Amino acid sequence: MSNTRVLRLGVIGVGRYALAYHMPLIKMSSEAELVAIHRRSADALAQAAAEFDVPHAFTDYLALLDGVDLDAVIVSGPEGLHHEYCMSALERGLHVLVDKPWVLRSADAEEQMALARDKGVVLAVAYNRHLDSANMYAQEVIQSGRLGQVIHASALQLGFPAPEASPWQYTPGLGGGPLYGRGAHMADLLPWTTGLRPTEVSATLVHQPGLATDAGGSITMRLSDAVTAHMDCFVAQDHNRDEARYYGTEGSLFVYRPARRPDRPRNAIGIGVWAVKHWDQAGEPIEPLTLPEGSTTVDHFLAVVQGREESRCSGEEGIVAVRVLEAAYASARLGQKVRLD
Repeated sequence: MSNTRVLRLGVIGVGRYALAYHMPLIKMSSEAELVAIHRRSADALAQAAAEFDVPHAFTDYLALLDGVDLDAVIVSGPEGLHHEYCMSALERGLHVLVDKPWVLRSADAEEQMALARDKGVVLAVAYNRHLDSANMYAQEVIQSGRLGQVIHASALQLGFPAPEASPWQYTPGLGGGPLYGRGAHMADLLPWTTGLRPTEVSATLVHQPGLATDAGGSITMRLSDAVTAHMDCFVAQDHNRDEARYYGTEGSLFVYRPARRPDRPRNAIGIGVWAVKHWDQAGEPIEPLTLPEGSTTVDHFLAVVQGREESRCSGEEGIVAVRVLEAAYASARLGQKVRLD
């Protein structure tokens, strides 16, 4: 569609992330109206509906889809439920923005992509780093050749909600576990930034007594059979450590999230929350940096649905991380490397 209009949006699975990001952004937008929300807990649902002045609230997501006139939905909540939520919305011809981790199986992602193509609707995955200025800068520097030939890439993420704070994330089939929940960002980011596709994956998992899922782990990828990339993701007390490093023949890049401010309100929305450092081949800093204009997954999704922008978070991009993590868990289970087609 070419003419901008106000889109009627629903949110399925109103949890912590939807409350902190999606719903405030929708309310701030002149292009969207938040008309319906879903959450299985009636008390939490009523509280969210009152806080954001949402006219329609449902504990049954199908009742939301069939009872309200919508243009699009945002799918949040447990990743183990994403597939049924997305498929139900796509079958009704709705545009869909789905949180990461997208799904637990690549076959589910492929099924959604095929249905979206058949229905002629937008299917996007909410990888916010595709729209962050620092990460966009890193992608442009690498893929333009300014970093030279990529030699190595690495990523590190520490910290994850405790089981008592978010038990579903440690429930097999409902949540993917810490490596899936946090590692999905890195499994997406390293291939997306470098433009190199994973061809081989090996992984090890960390386990803790009392947890039904992993407590994180390490993944090593071969990118385009030429570059080694490594990522570590662990449950730990250091919740500020979130970074990616890229090394090339003409320099290096360090993209990181600065330490969180304890006074930052829950609904604080920011663009460009990441920082980047760039060094040349001699190790001298390149300054000042000119960063591209960033956006948010909600604003970008609305622009794509309205026809003003091409998707930077398409299913074709999002499925890469699903395949990497699927292969990583297979590698850990089998104790060997796993090839990707």
